[in-house]
Amino acid sequence: MSNGGDGGTAGGSGVGSIQQGADALSQLASTLSTIQKIIDDLGGFGLGSRSVVCEIDNVSGHTLDFDSNTFDHGGFGPDLPPASVAGQSSGLFSARSTGVATGVEGRVIYAIDDGAGSRFTVHFDNPEIGSNSGDCSVDGAISNRYFTQAIIGGGNNGARMRYILGGLNPPFSLRTFLENAKPTGFDPNAPVVSIRGLQPPVNSIRSLMRV
Repeated sequence: MSNGGDGGTAGGSGVGSIQQGADALSQLASTLSTIQKIIDDLGGFGLGSRSVVCEIDNVSGHTLDFDSNTFDHGGFGPDLPPASVAGQSSGLFSARSTGVATGVEGRVIYAIDDGAGSRFTVHFDNPEIGSNSGDCSVDGAISNRYFTQAIIGGGNNGARMRYILGGLNPPFSLRTFLENAKPTGFDPNAPVVSIRGLQPPVNSIRSLMRV
């Protein structure tokens, strides 16, 4: 599989542990057996010439609630997106082509239960001609508090797409840290003053030597 994109928009800590947690979820025997069943169902139903199995690994600490979906072409397979994906758990769904030589491409959007109106979007594309692609991202006022990653699998039928959503540990940025800490005298809107400007001007070597 190839890395299909990293939606993290800000620095932070905890990315390594997020990846480890997501990998642990993905390696669960129940998840792997379910993926195989979905692939078998896609083949057994004879649903088009292109299909994907999408896995959402939610290690954000928030519940994801299904919001909406759109398709450029194709539609859902036998397994629909779950109504919700709890924190520290995974969800699976399938999509497939419905026409002749069209492939399948779409997006599924989940609302993140974080009280800030954040939304998590996953995008998948298994074209009739060309390489598979996909990505994922978080939109909202606190999107910089999340880490996202898409891992895109190859193949025409039952191509596996993994989407990871994790929460970053603070500080999310230096400015955010300073604003939250509120050190004495800190004003984020104050003009920048250079150190050079705080010193009296030096016009000559003689003035430097003057006592």
